[in-house]
Amino acid sequence: ISSIPNDQVCILPNFIVVDSFCGEAVLRGSNIFVPGVLASNNKFKRGDFLSIYVTDHPPLKGSMLTLEQLTNPVFVGNGTA
Repeated sequence: ISSIPNDQVCILPNFIVVDSFCGEAVLRGSNIFVPGVLASNNKFKRGDFLSIYVTDHPPLKGSMLTLEQLTNPVFVGNGTA
């Protein structure tokens, strides 16, 4: 997942949840790779726009969920799959 311009920052309907190490790396400009992804709310494909969240209580790895099911989600940014 790569970054998109800051003037396009908004909460998107599709999102992924990443672990804290991955979230920190994203804030430093890194791309997201599969080992850092914990869950998503939907299936997505290359080119889809996604919001990225980190949570202090991660869900079961590989689960599909809604934003309301996350405990204390922290918005990291948006990106393109």
